Amino acid sequence: MVVILYFTQIAISKIKPPKEKRDVYRNTKDKGFFLEVLYGRTKTLYLGITIKGVYRKIKLGNFPNISINYARKKTLILKGQIAKGIDPLKTKNASTLKEVYDLYINHRKLKDSSKILYKGIMNKYLKNLHYIHVSNIRKEDIYKIFNNANKGGKYSANKTLKLINAILNIAVELELIEKNPANGIKIHKMQARDRYITLEEIPRFLAAVEEDKNPYLKYFVYISLYTAAHRNNVLSMRWENIRLECGIYQRLRMENRKQCH
Repeated sequence: MVVILYFTQIAISKIKPPKEKRDVYRNTKDKGFFLEVLYGRTKTLYLGITIKGVYRKIKLGNFPNISINYARKKTLILKGQIAKGIDPLKTKNASTLKEVYDLYINHRKLKDSSKILYKGIMNKYLKNLHYIHVSNIRKEDIYKIFNNANKGGKYSANKTLKLINAILNIAVELELIEKNPANGIKIHKMQARDRYITLEEIPRFLAAVEEDKNPYLKYFVYISLYTAAHRNNVLSMRWENIRLECGIYQRLRMENRKQCH
């Protein structure tokens, strides 16, 4: 028997077990959220959802061991993971730091440069934790790693802490751990790295640029100096942005599609 019902704690509590086999109750509010009641009085909450064209039945837990509100929140988390391309049935056993790191790298939108940086951090500073279950990682372990990364400078230490914090946040999201042990550990305060060339340094700087064997470096430096454009603007410059006859460089502002001169 299939029954359509709005799930509440009281409504589920009042459901009586069937005389044989099972009854299925589908929630009117949350798509895919349903309850199976077996002849042996067991009430189990599930999320039914299609993943990559295949219908999957994900167990949320037995009622009343888990509440309806908790089960409803869990369905939202699972749907969010699936929308990002994560298969919860495949990842529920992914519990080592390296496995969760792989999930983070493969399912988060990261720049290629960030992926290269994080790979280096994993192999240099987090190598000893690769095959440690995330549930066994303690705050003192993270402090030890943070202090070790300090040997490479404050920048390296901060990036290491930010990476492990991101990995453990994924573990919390996947309900592999309840709390992120990296929470509360503060990164180093960094001084601004702005550096200006002095009048005395300009001749030596330009001479070094002229002597460099890489012609693209010279073009980059001179364009940057003459236009005062940011690095990314120079690197993304196109011929259609330049009016040689007028000596004008037009930069397109993406946020409002306006041209800046």
